[in-house]
Amino acid sequence: TTLADICEIEGLSESRTGKLLAVCKTNEDRELRRGLQIFTYDPATGAVDPQPIVRFDRAALKSVGVDGIRPSGIVEIDGGGLLILDAQERMILELDASYRPVAWTPLDRKLHRQPEGIAVTSNGDLLIADEGGRGRARLTRYGLRQDPASGPPQ
Repeated sequence: TTLADICEIEGLSESRTGKLLAVCKTNEDRELRRGLQIFTYDPATGAVDPQPIVRFDRAALKSVGVDGIRPSGIVEIDGGGLLILDAQERMILELDASYRPVAWTPLDRKLHRQPEGIAVTSNGDLLIADEGGRGRARLTRYGLRQDPASGPPQ
């Protein structure tokens, strides 16, 4: 990918544009330790865009209460935002369509021993894959939340 001197890629996901989103687990740049970088790879040309579409240092992530990140998965969601999965901290970081951090959600440590993969189904369900380690691997499905007073999910 030509990114070996920049970072270690841990997660890939196809974007709506057909390019692959490659999220860095570790960054070689000291300034970006526990920060976030996301690059795009074009399978049609075999080229990586040398400019990341996301580049946040740890301080930028603190704006939403996250003290750094080591991504293990990435998925694009409706509206163009991104969900970034962190296996070590067991959380999901949400970026809006402009790729700004807007929120994070902790994952239950009893359910998610080592979350390594994330996907969203066509109906909006969230899937998280956990490595088994010394136990069994697990795929957890989260359906859309529905407030009974608001009617059917949107």
